[in-house]
Amino acid sequence: MQDAVGNVRPSGTIGTFTANIFAYASGGALVIDYGAGGATISLSVSAGNLVVQKGGAASAQFLSDSFTSIKVIGGAGDDTFTLNGPVTQAITLALGAGNDTLNIASGAATFNTDASAGTNALTINAQTGTSVVFNTSQHIAALNLTGATATLAAGGSNVLVTSAISIQGGGQLDLNDNAMIVITRGSRRRVQFGRCWRAVQRRPMGWAGHCFDDGTQ
Repeated sequence: MQDAVGNVRPSGTIGTFTANIFAYASGGALVIDYGAGGATISLSVSAGNLVVQKGGAASAQFLSDSFTSIKVIGGAGDDTFTLNGPVTQAITLALGAGNDTLNIASGAATFNTDASAGTNALTINAQTGTSVVFNTSQHIAALNLTGATATLAAGGSNVLVTSAISIQGGGQLDLNDNAMIVITRGSRRRVQFGRCWRAVQRRPMGWAGHCFDDGTQ
């Protein structure tokens, strides 16, 4: 056996190794796979490449233009996925069991499906200057906007369902002509956009709490 620079090794068994494959291409999708779960993975963009890093050590790079979507598959543990955008591809999360977290540290994230469709309990944290767009109804454990914006696509049929919401530091939640349901202590409170927006506007430094169907908090 001879390598590219002329080094020769006799044929036979060279050795064994264990591959830790946590990111790979599947059709037009970049698949990020946590394996057993309970890990921290980040996705960033650098010089036209999508860079996937696991646990602050192992990393893999892929040409961004090669993909039309990104799928993140978690495991049985508590998974944390951090997005350092901007990423133009739509993201699908299937983080599995556990209490999972999506951190949007920079850029924007777009979801064409329910972000938690394949996730037991998902918390979304969006940081200053970031944005998240939901193009369909969402069911998430918590939505925390710190100087960030979240938008539920117009159409009148979309609903944001969550057990906790926090809007701080000038963040904004735009439900358009849709509604939000906040579930607390087993109750369901349906919030129309106009009332919720006024509640946010009354506190220009940010709003932390719930916006109820009678316009109070």
